[in-house]
Amino acid sequence: TLPLVLMMIRSKEKGFSTLGKLCLPASIFEINEPVVFGVPLVMNPYMMIPYTLSTLILSAGTYLLMLFNIIGRPVANIP
Repeated sequence: TLPLVLMMIRSKEKGFSTLGKLCLPASIFEINEPVVFGVPLVMNPYMMIPYTLSTLILSAGTYLLMLFNIIGRPVANIP
């Protein structure tokens, strides 16, 4: 949600600009709740669909890149 906050700061609408400035410190530390519930992402289908699809597209893209060995798979050592 950090790119969304940065875009909101540059927005011409005063409400989005103010909300973006207030949410920036939290978004740097990956605290996304002020953005998710402050911007009508949850109940607005026009904003919820891209928000949901972006996660799906990134997950599918990462899976395909790992499948074709373009990027490495994550490994965790078992103690």
